[in-house]
Amino acid sequence: MQLRHPVRATSLLGLAILWLPLSALADDCFQPSPNRALQGDDYYSVARSDDPTDETLEQLNQFIDDIEGDWEGPGFIIECFGNSNSPDARGTDAEIDAKIASATQGAFRIDYEVKRLDDKTRKLENITLDVSASNQTFSVTGSSAIVSEKFRIRNANGSSRLMERIIDMSHLGNSLEVQVTLYVNGYLSATQSWQLRR
Repeated sequence: MQLRHPVRATSLLGLAILWLPLSALADDCFQPSPNRALQGDDYYSVARSDDPTDETLEQLNQFIDDIEGDWEGPGFIIECFGNSNSPDARGTDAEIDAKIASATQGAFRIDYEVKRLDDKTRKLENITLDVSASNQTFSVTGSSAIVSEKFRIRNANGSSRLMERIIDMSHLGNSLEVQVTLYVNGYLSATQSWQLRR
């Protein structure tokens, strides 16, 4: 049976904020998703097992109202290379510009640009979060929300990879903290942390 609520991801973000060396951060690379450990074989099912409650929908709509708008601030990106026997964590500072807009009830979209400070590249991305999407689970408590979504990406050989993305958001007034953590086939692959202000 799948969990009703997503679980917070392993916090490479917390370690990064403490300015630990990347060799220390590498210890978290390829660690299993907390959801994988709790859900067992059900983890590999993309669809959630139940629907959000009316209370969750009401709390989510209020959360969306509170965070709508334009945000910007510093970020930190960590990517895992190598393998579980020889992990290699590579990190870089970044600048984040984001716009959060509501869609239908219980849905919102994050459009954002990431400017990496190591190679000066810019990348435009977006995340759509929708309580009606069968592959997303939501947990909302006051000024915090955690969303877990699963999807599959086709490999060149015809097989597929299971992707799990956990978006952990917390806001207070004009500040918004976001952590986006990516697991591939149940193991930690990358994370982004943002410290944003309106």
